[in-house]
Amino acid sequence: MRVEPIEQGRDIGAEVHGVDLREPIADETADELRAALFDHLVLVFRDQRIEPSDQVRAARAIGDPSPPEPSARLTSHHDGVPEIQRLSYLCPDGSEPPDPRPSQGDIWHTDYAYLPDPPELAMLSAAELPEDGPETVYVDLRGAFASLPEAERRRLEDLRAVHHERGPHDPEVYRLPPYVTDESDSATATADRYAVRALVRSHPVTGRPAIYMASAYTVGFEGVAEDEGRALIERLYDHAKRPELNYRHVWRDGDVLLWDNTSTNHRRSKPLDAPRVMHRVSISLAPRNGR
Repeated sequence: MRVEPIEQGRDIGAEVHGVDLREPIADETADELRAALFDHLVLVFRDQRIEPSDQVRAARAIGDPSPPEPSARLTSHHDGVPEIQRLSYLCPDGSEPPDPRPSQGDIWHTDYAYLPDPPELAMLSAAELPEDGPETVYVDLRGAFASLPEAERRRLEDLRAVHHERGPHDPEVYRLPPYVTDESDSATATADRYAVRALVRSHPVTGRPAIYMASAYTVGFEGVAEDEGRALIERLYDHAKRPELNYRHVWRDGDVLLWDNTSTNHRRSKPLDAPRVMHRVSISLAPRNGR
C-alpha cells in the first residue's frame, strides 16, 4: 500500500494506491489505512467500482458500520445491504424531486452533529455520476484550530456548541427536515433533535484537537448571545475556508472516499440538478472484531 498526499504542504487529502476494496482487507492494511486517515483526514481510492457488499466489508475493516439514519424522501436504504444509505437526486420511487431548493448537503456540515453519538467516520462511493458535478469540498478543522492564535484557542476551548437537526438557516431558502410532502404527515413530523458538546474536541484516537461545528446544524453556544454566536461561527468558517485547509474532490467513476467526520466539514460544490447516486456508510470507531 502507498499513500500520497494530493498536494504537498497541505495536510488534508491523500490518495491510496495498492488497495483493492473488492477484496478483504488484511488487519495490517486496515491499521495502515486508519493511521493514514488520521494523518490526512480524507482518503481517496480510485478505480474501485465496488458493490455495496464490498463497501460494507471495507468499512467493517476500519470500524463499525453504523445503522443509517432514516430520511424519507431524501435517501433510502440499499436493498439487501442495510448498512448502505443510498443518496440520490431522484426520490426513492424514481420521480423528480418535488422541491428544487438546496438542502443541508449544500451547507458546511459534519454528518449527524445533532445526534448524541455521531459516527466518527464516513465512506462514500460513486454509483452514478452526472457529467458536470457537483464536487465534494472538505475543510480541515484540525488545521483551522491549530492555526489560530493561542489566546483564541484558549477561548474556544471554554465554549459548548448547540447543534440542532434543522439548523439555523432560512427554510424559505433551504429544504430543511422534516422532509414531508404529504400534508397528512406534516402534523406528526418533527426535526427537533439536538446535542450540546464542546466546540473543541480531542480526537478519540490521536487526541489531536479540532473545532467541532457544522454550519448546517450549529445554532449557537451556551451562555453566548445569539448574534455573537452566529458572528463567531461565520468568523471561524472564514478562517477555515483558506485554500491550504481545503480539499475539493472532483468525482470520477469508481471513486471511493473515506473521511474523518470528527475533524472535517464537507459540502457539495453546488446543489444537485441532475441524477446522481452515491452510497454512504457511516462508521463508528468501535473495536474491530473484538480486537
